[in-house]
Amino acid sequence: MDKTYRKLISRKNRLWTRYMETRDSSKYRQYCICRNKVRAATRASQREYEKQVAVKAKTEPKNFWKYANSKLKTKSNIPDLFIDANKNVLTSSYQEKVEVLSLLFRKCVYTYIKQ
Repeated sequence: MDKTYRKLISRKNRLWTRYMETRDSSKYRQYCICRNKVRAATRASQREYEKQVAVKAKTEPKNFWKYANSKLKTKSNIPDLFIDANKNVLTSSYQEKVEVLSLLFRKCVYTYIKQ
């Protein structure tokens, strides 16, 4: 990150702190203006970086594929779940995970409706 972006972000954080101390609506408006500037600046920086990666794709394919793979990978694996917490038995397949989550959901809904 560039020094100007870090300065903008720290200013945004300072304005948020001032708003939280006073709860003044004018401080909140100042924070919102700064927040929007930071958001616009970081998005523009990201777009510029992506353009540079695309332009240099022929000469630097490693950087292109590194960026592309970072955007393509999914990280949504469900970890192993306990089938029975007392016996420390873990699920081993996706079907068992679905059944455990379904059972938990049904218990939560039943408890909510019962109240």
